[in-house]
Amino acid sequence: MSIKSFLFLKFAQWKLAKELETHSRSAFYQNQFLNNSLKNHAKTLFGKEHSFHNIKNYTQFKSSIPIRNYEEFLPFIEKIKKGEKNILTEKDPLYLLMTSGTTAGSKYIPISKSGIKFQIDAALKVLCFFAVNEKSAEFMNHKMIFLQGSPKLDHTYAIPSGRLSGVVYHHIPKFFQKNKLPSYQVNIMDDWQKKVDAVVAETCHEDISIFGGIPPWCLQYFEKLLEKSRKHTLKHLFPNIAVYIHGGLDYSNYKERMKNLLGEGVAHLQTFPASEGFFALQDRLESEDMLLLLNQGIFYEFRTFNQKLEDVVSIDKVKLHTRYELIITNNSGLYRYAMGDLIEFTSLTPYRIKVVGRTSQFISAFGEHVIASEVEKALELASSNLDITIADYYVRASVAQKRYIWYIEFAKEYSEKIRLNLATHLDKELSSKNKYYAHLIHGHIINPCEIVQLSLGSLDIYRDSKGKLGGQNKIVRLGLDKMDIYN
Repeated sequence: MSIKSFLFLKFAQWKLAKELETHSRSAFYQNQFLNNSLKNHAKTLFGKEHSFHNIKNYTQFKSSIPIRNYEEFLPFIEKIKKGEKNILTEKDPLYLLMTSGTTAGSKYIPISKSGIKFQIDAALKVLCFFAVNEKSAEFMNHKMIFLQGSPKLDHTYAIPSGRLSGVVYHHIPKFFQKNKLPSYQVNIMDDWQKKVDAVVAETCHEDISIFGGIPPWCLQYFEKLLEKSRKHTLKHLFPNIAVYIHGGLDYSNYKERMKNLLGEGVAHLQTFPASEGFFALQDRLESEDMLLLLNQGIFYEFRTFNQKLEDVVSIDKVKLHTRYELIITNNSGLYRYAMGDLIEFTSLTPYRIKVVGRTSQFISAFGEHVIASEVEKALELASSNLDITIADYYVRASVAQKRYIWYIEFAKEYSEKIRLNLATHLDKELSSKNKYYAHLIHGHIINPCEIVQLSLGSLDIYRDSKGKLGGQNKIVRLGLDKMDIYN
């Protein structure tokens, strides 16, 4: 074991112990952050409008500040864009993070100096937890690559703006500088397809141990690497590859393809990052749920989500296997901000979660309220039962035809009989996940689903035509009559 890997492993063990300690005193750490945040920002425009100086506890916090979505924060963010001071935080945000919105087009999320620090810290924790799991940090002696947005900054507004992954590029600790790929010149390329080709050319002869990035981006990159090298798996091309780190969307329908591309002995780690904060990471290789990060510059609230939005609770009042919308207050000036992400707790000691969808991504054309995780799990189980590999998909509800229509790209050609069997299995699996859908199907209120086969790459071509390929664009899987791959 090299000195570098030995020291990192010791650091990782300390980091893990410290993180788990926050879970044993979760209410203390959460309330401490909330109180400090209210105190530090009491003189801001937002703090004055909501009388931060009068708020003494969580109950008063809830009653004094309404939950807001991005559109309701826009008046404050527009002031920040113009260079006005003391709007959401006493110190100016360091950047405005541009991300794709669900209803407002591009969103600009303010991030403070400490917000950047916590983003970097959480990414470091991913590697620390992996090292502890493996009882080794030898991966530190090799290169690592993260497919990310361009690090070029936009200076249109008073504060520079850019994609989160691109902004973070400027703050990578010196400890990792010599190990990271790709180069700045390649990273700033705007054309996604050309960028992937350039990354392949730059990295195919390197000694890489860590890969990271959103699955759709990495699929293209991995396939091109294998095509260029004529290797069967990335493990054959990069013998020291140890882990693939992913986040941003459900992984279940990418898992088998990724396993085949990466090869045996490569770990797959899930994370839950966003421009608003880095919320959770997979801390155990044998389980796919994620540890909620409780001392990360974020105060969490959880709003019950079922057929309607109901109660809001803090961390000490959450229950297992209950669907919650994530509400956050962070150190960059967002207060009671509705993330739109739906989570469920799988453990309370420590707090572990799984992401089950988004409030904006569900179908309820017939009153069924089917969410993304139910669709994803139904497709995963149905395709597994029939030994079918799915490359990409989109689902919509057709009110006119009274049925769900699944637009599916298959990884290879399957017979019409198999595709019909898949439709039957999809209805069966979705019915087992959603009792309302089951009632509609069994009562012949809606018709059995239909599968429309798309040629490989069709959905990416559509996304590209809308300028929504690559970057940090959110993939939308569910819709109504209008087939919008992105909302």
